Amino acid sequence: MLPGELRELLLDLDEAPFRGDQLFRWIHKEGVLEYGAMTDMSKGLRAKLASCLPLQAPLLPITHEVSRDQSVKLVSQTPQGNPVESVLIPASGEDRRLYTLCVSTQSGCAVGCAFCETSTMGFLENLSPVQIAYQVTLALDTLAQYKNEAFSQRPREQWITNIVYMGMGEPFLNLESVIPFPKGPGGAHAHHENVWGRLTGAGAGGVPTP
Repeated sequence: MLPGELRELLLDLDEAPFRGDQLFRWIHKEGVLEYGAMTDMSKGLRAKLASCLPLQAPLLPITHEVSRDQSVKLVSQTPQGNPVESVLIPASGEDRRLYTLCVSTQSGCAVGCAFCETSTMGFLENLSPVQIAYQVTLALDTLAQYKNEAFSQRPREQWITNIVYMGMGEPFLNLESVIPFPKGPGGAHAHHENVWGRLTGAGAGGVPTP
């Protein structure tokens, strides 16, 4: 759920809407999927949420591979069992603590570019805005496994400095998820503002149907 949807849910539970922002932060910025660990919420509220909104990760991490140049390929899976790939690309020069994250907007792809391995899969499913956003969370969780003194000098949310839509799928054929994603304080990016301010899109020329 997006922050705006979570605010509405909290209002329905007779709670302050800012609690929805807290919940989104715990899930997407901190990577927490257990209500018991959300310590800035009361036990009563956590019990309410547990009964009406069981937490399930939008994507399930499967594996990651670190290449010779320190790029990291991450493979996750949708609840339907379809693969999603993201790639962490280290900055060039001296400061290789900073990463660009290449995210997917679809699982598979229908465009059929001859040079692209994803095209051999065909189209499997569109990713939701939250599934696109959650690729950032999974990438940060992966980087945290290698956290050292260099990383500790920066807050977690600053480890990734740029986002590019160059993963699996054609972004322009999933605009319903892509367009709300980088917009406004209620968008799926709400707790990674420093990242989504530097977003680049790339596609194969797919034109969405009006």
